[in-house]
Amino acid sequence: MKGDSITVDTNEVKQYIEAGIPLPRGKYSLADDLLEKYFGTRIEGVIMSEFKIPKRFKLFGKTIEVKRTKDLSARQDVAGVGRLKTHEIEVQTNCDGYTINEEEVTINFLHEVAHFLMYDMEFKLEDGTYCYRHEQFCNLLSLCLHQFLTTMEYETLNEAK
Repeated sequence: MKGDSITVDTNEVKQYIEAGIPLPRGKYSLADDLLEKYFGTRIEGVIMSEFKIPKRFKLFGKTIEVKRTKDLSARQDVAGVGRLKTHEIEVQTNCDGYTINEEEVTINFLHEVAHFLMYDMEFKLEDGTYCYRHEQFCNLLSLCLHQFLTTMEYETLNEAK
């Protein structure tokens, strides 16, 4: 992305690659194109350790718009909200002047995605309650999705694409 910058100790990364050692989890989270540009296409141990919240995405043919906001909890006393009818997700990024940890914001985002998934699939619990209305279910699903998205490991960069 134009204007973005990333600081990487390229010598350290090269040492890992030349020794065939996977990059340390969480220490290097480079975009695929940067890895390919600077280190070639066959990098061993590529770990996708970061998930970025998108501006929008498609789900069941609908485009869901995503907004990061600083005042959601003041307006609605929640950290995230999914507007199922208007196809919008809004997530809180700070509270009372303090920045919320990005992992927490991501989990809140995935919680709202879980509501959308369950709403469109019309899943029901045994008691007849729709899953999209069940907060504990959406919490659990969001934690599972987060773990899945942030712990994927690949042998090579090409497999990660």
